[in-house]
Amino acid sequence: MTTSSTEIKSLYIPYIRTERDADFVTEIFESHGIGIVERVDFFENTQVENGWAKSAFVHLSKWFYNDFTNDIYNSISAQGGGGWKFQVYNPYGEPIEFWNLRQMTSPKIPDTQLNIHQLAAKMADMQREIDELNEIISSRNDEDCDRGLPLCMTDLNTDYVDDDAMSISELDTDYDYDAMMHVDNEPTTVYDLTSYTDDTPGIYLDQIRKDVEDEIGSNGSGGSVEARRLVSADICGNI
Repeated sequence: MTTSSTEIKSLYIPYIRTERDADFVTEIFESHGIGIVERVDFFENTQVENGWAKSAFVHLSKWFYNDFTNDIYNSISAQGGGGWKFQVYNPYGEPIEFWNLRQMTSPKIPDTQLNIHQLAAKMADMQREIDELNEIISSRNDEDCDRGLPLCMTDLNTDYVDDDAMSISELDTDYDYDAMMHVDNEPTTVYDLTSYTDDTPGIYLDQIRKDVEDEIGSNGSGGSVEARRLVSADICGNI
């Protein structure tokens, strides 16, 4: 085992008896010749029934270099390795339990100078701030909805269906002039244009346009002014 920037210094113990504390773990690691303990983080093991054990992260400031620790290090750093089964002894040299030492793969929690009571108070303060912000957001959303402002949370309804949306069949851009010439199923006057020639005076063409527009308008709504002009222009354009 050699010292490097990637040296493993954080170990994971899946099962350790609930009554064990940081001082006990520190004393075991140092008395058994493993290394100097910087910090121990305990957390609940959800796989344990009846609460007889917990889990721990043990962070070392340094390893002791010897054959024993070299074997431990090689075992926990091996790809797919199952860790090192570490026999724990009491001060009288009697075996009392086993710890499975593994490499810690999750990021190390940063150090803090706060004790557990200060951390609990800090978390309570942060939760109060979150609750206050949620109340402000909720009240502003209610006010915006009452004033009819856009982007209100209750307006974000993705189930909206536009009943006035045009169907595919209605999106037909081809003009049906025959249909436009009929209003309420009543035919309009059919003009005999065969008698007109290129020599027909412009004044007569203007009269035809006016007659067509008047005829369309007299059979109901007659469509828009633009529609009437399109029809009359089309007819007169074929003269």
